[in-house]
Amino acid sequence: MTDRGMEYLGSADVDRALDGIDVVETAAEVLRLHAADLVRTPAKAFLQWPAEEGAARTLNMPSWLGRPEGPLVGTKIINGNPANARFGLRRAEGLILLFDPETGHVRTMMQAARISALRTAAVTAVAVEHLSAGPPRTLSVIGAGTLAEVHLEVLVPRLRELRRLVIHDHDPRRAEKLAAHAAGAWAGRSVDCSTASGAEEAVAGADVVVTLTTTDEGYIRYGWLKKGSVLVNVSLDDPLPEVFLAADALVVDEWGLITADRRRILGKLHRAGRIAEQGGQGAPALGEGRAVTAHLGEVVAGTRPARTHEHDIVLVNPIGMSAQDVALAAKVAQRAKPLGLGSVLPH
Repeated sequence: MTDRGMEYLGSADVDRALDGIDVVETAAEVLRLHAADLVRTPAKAFLQWPAEEGAARTLNMPSWLGRPEGPLVGTKIINGNPANARFGLRRAEGLILLFDPETGHVRTMMQAARISALRTAAVTAVAVEHLSAGPPRTLSVIGAGTLAEVHLEVLVPRLRELRRLVIHDHDPRRAEKLAAHAAGAWAGRSVDCSTASGAEEAVAGADVVVTLTTTDEGYIRYGWLKKGSVLVNVSLDDPLPEVFLAADALVVDEWGLITADRRRILGKLHRAGRIAEQGGQGAPALGEGRAVTAHLGEVVAGTRPARTHEHDIVLVNPIGMSAQDVALAAKVAQRAKPLGLGSVLPH
């Protein structure tokens, strides 16, 4: 056993190595491992502090994956501030560390921003492909930041029958800029790209709705959603509690992380006794409540269906498993070697 130092991949190295990797299939692989109880994702270590603008925070999220080809262990450290966008900065960035599964030593370190954004969009793509009632023709995106741009990069090529894209953002100029970018990027696809002045207008009639905002106040009402639609709540608190309680199916990626989270609405609803674990009975004492329908990994593995009828409204609430980042980072590290990317940092 030798220890030659730690490999480091900068942003340019990561970008080049990602070219040719199927990020959606990578996300699906992790979800299948999760369904087989071969993923460990303990509660996130979270620290927030006041900044001159907004509130900065750091998250440390380790994971273990029991892959057939050998275990994979690592962590993602992601730092940021929602106020960064006002200054033309990324909302968040950080590092992914891959560990030697035998020694525990850090084997590889790489920039995380691109990987984090891509794996988030990839999980959304997996959810849409497995939970849509039929090929989506209208996509609504709420929030027009960097993550929205990456979602369109991943989603639009896979939604072959998409005909309409509607974007809403609290800053109309950002929504217009992203709509123009999408129209130019997919000019040959005959996709009508437009903006909506309000969230209700954007959501109405959409087959798929994806929330990518920084808000901590709910605003999406159950009555806005089209029958048969899929709502992927990537951000924090966009759907009101009524949506979680009334949706025909509620799908999560990792229940343990949700119960440990004290910031997102689903964790709050669970602690209030209104959302129960999969197989639970909801909250009969309150006269209302429901249980989680399925884990996304079970849906991907085909072991538990979520949608039972074409007209079902499905709410997907992925909290974000760092196992997704670690798995994608491992593929980046593997691909980087034959390309001669990165450098070795001596101890």
